[in-house]
Amino acid sequence: RPPVLLDRSATLAVAVESVGEAAAAGAKLIVLPETFIPGYPYWAMLLPPTATSPYLRASYQQAVTVPSPATDALCAAAKQAGVHVVMGLCERDGGTLYNSQLFIGPDGARLACRRKLVPTVHERMVWVRGDGRDHAVLDTSLGKLGGLICYEHSNALFRYALQAQGEQLHIAQWPGGMPGIHSIIDAATRHYAFEAQAFVISVTSVLTPELLATLDAALRNRLKPGGGYTAIIAP
Repeated sequence: RPPVLLDRSATLAVAVESVGEAAAAGAKLIVLPETFIPGYPYWAMLLPPTATSPYLRASYQQAVTVPSPATDALCAAAKQAGVHVVMGLCERDGGTLYNSQLFIGPDGARLACRRKLVPTVHERMVWVRGDGRDHAVLDTSLGKLGGLICYEHSNALFRYALQAQGEQLHIAQWPGGMPGIHSIIDAATRHYAFEAQAFVISVTSVLTPELLATLDAALRNRLKPGGGYTAIIAP
């Protein structure tokens, strides 16, 4: 299911419901895509910088502070279902936005919130760099769990820094609705699984016709329905 772009509350409801549905189907580790709450900033990639101010303002207003009632709701959903959750967030810290991965344990505890180290190209109009202090794997009941976001998978040192810690389960989060990068996702995630000798859970979002209909023409005409290029890859 897609997020409700730039609507934190509505997308949070989708996320909580999705956690419950996946847990009921037997999942023990549930992953939602890159910046699922409140959605990926396609506008930063597709519009000229002079036209992005309204979207940037909305992205700031709808971003998620950690901790907050929004993260409390995610933690409660994980605890109720007894599952691990990794949620992609546009995180707000003071006046700054980050592209983050929130790791939650089956007891509802926040295990970590990792920030993307180098936002990719257009993303630098939205997010700043992480500082690396959270670049670590987590000891969980499922194994040693780590993650990277999107084009971080192209950086050999980012990969090695996790793999050297004995990573066993790797989370790879990507945006959706960009068929041009499916071959990159496929190559990057398969290579990661082989290189790390770890299982990779790779997740992208989806763009539905209904979601696209909510966007203005300048965006709607340059995006296509699709996405969901998601996989679990063995070593």
